[in-house]
Amino acid sequence: SICGFAIGMSTLKTPKDYYAYFRCNHCKKVKPVKADVLEKAIMEKVQAKVNELRLFMELAPEKVKPSQAEAEVKILEKALKEKEAQYNRACELLEKEVYTPELFKQRGQLLCNDMDEIKAQLTQARETLAGEKKRVELIKKGVPRLDIILSRYWELDIEGKNQLLKSIVKRITVNLAANGYAIDVELLF
Repeated sequence: SICGFAIGMSTLKTPKDYYAYFRCNHCKKVKPVKADVLEKAIMEKVQAKVNELRLFMELAPEKVKPSQAEAEVKILEKALKEKEAQYNRACELLEKEVYTPELFKQRGQLLCNDMDEIKAQLTQARETLAGEKKRVELIKKGVPRLDIILSRYWELDIEGKNQLLKSIVKRITVNLAANGYAIDVELLF
């Protein structure tokens, strides 16, 4: 809630029935929210996130433009080739006796240090690129599954709904405020 404390679920019995609601465990300034209203709002947010993933899938990075990691890999590969060419040129200059062994050693060490640094950056950029590609594949495989799962959500009992949400949602954050609530959903994809 707005005070930063956790919200908790409570029940209220009426003459006809009882209903569940969520309220702040700390302060009384925040109006409670009925559980079914909150559940519907959460599912709307989950559906919106799935729609965002669907749009991302349709406009996947490889179709739209090269990703930043892909561009970085190309730049680093080019820089590494340039440094290797410079090292080879230094070797040629040593063979032609333009460079002294001391000058070659100094120049060669600088070039080797630069190449090692570029190789480390290149490894990191390739890992980032592989992660992006893996995420795109997960999304491509996951969105159709998510559609099936979400279409069956309202048919499930409470335990089934809970298991379903745990299989697709990483985190749900609900902030209760005096004038309503805000929901943020983070999917596992």
